[in-house]
Amino acid sequence: MPYGERVLVVRAIEKDVADAAGVQQFDEIKSIDGKIVKTPSDFTEYVRAHANSAVKLQIVRAGKEVELQMTPRVRETVTVKQFEDSRFPGEKTEVVVDKLDLVRGAIEAGKLKINGTAARSFDEFEKLLAANSGRVITLENAGGSYSGIVSYEKYGFIGIETAIAPSMIDLKYGIGDGFVKSLVDPFDFIVMNVKGMGMLFSGELDVRQNLSGPIRIAKIAGDTAYYRGISAFIILMAKISIILMVMNLLPIPAVDGSFILFFLYEAIKRKPLNQKIMEKIQFIGIAILIVLGIFVIFNDLSFLPFFQKLFQ
Repeated sequence: MPYGERVLVVRAIEKDVADAAGVQQFDEIKSIDGKIVKTPSDFTEYVRAHANSAVKLQIVRAGKEVELQMTPRVRETVTVKQFEDSRFPGEKTEVVVDKLDLVRGAIEAGKLKINGTAARSFDEFEKLLAANSGRVITLENAGGSYSGIVSYEKYGFIGIETAIAPSMIDLKYGIGDGFVKSLVDPFDFIVMNVKGMGMLFSGELDVRQNLSGPIRIAKIAGDTAYYRGISAFIILMAKISIILMVMNLLPIPAVDGSFILFFLYEAIKRKPLNQKIMEKIQFIGIAILIVLGIFVIFNDLSFLPFFQKLFQ
């Protein structure tokens, strides 16, 4: 089901506050300082309001409750809505700056102006922005002239992304409905995968993100068994078997789909395909499969944290 009341950690930013405290991906956030967390916004608002104040996080990891302590750091951001560079009139976007060293450097050098008035300190910069809150202003520095609606924020931050976890509700079917679903669901799954293959070739889907080999499949299978149980794991294995069946029936040299084409040719022509031509086709097919296999293995490895750190 698409709605739920469990707040999960989608990602913990490496080397930030939450990561250092031991927060991990897929941790379920139960409460913060004893306050029950039901939505990501509830959690975010509490953290933002407690910069430099220690907080206690109650999480559930693999069915066990864990308590973690951390102190949200102060994060500063300057947001410019309707940002427009005078060199490119008419091109508007939104810009968020969370590293303010350059801003402070420009203020100290006396090179930052708001509506023609130089900001002589960061406090004065804040006051000028507050005085023009919600209005389009002109910013000038050594790099040029810009306009937009500028706001400054200072708040607590621990470096995690959260999301609502969908509620998993078991649906049980009788013998008749179950038999129908055993036919309909695999068919829908095959159609979805065939469409997905077309989107890979057309460029609508990122090949690197959506093409998985044995390593990522093993990771997905392990996560499914660990987080969702043996029944979900068995269903995943069934889906992988269906995908392999579809791939095996494609007209790719060296797999069964190519032999179906050869047999059709033989049935139409009333004679087998020339042996040397068949060998060349099969050789090309095997070479393509080997190259594809090498690609997916290296692609799988690139998603592992160890290899990501190795090549940083």
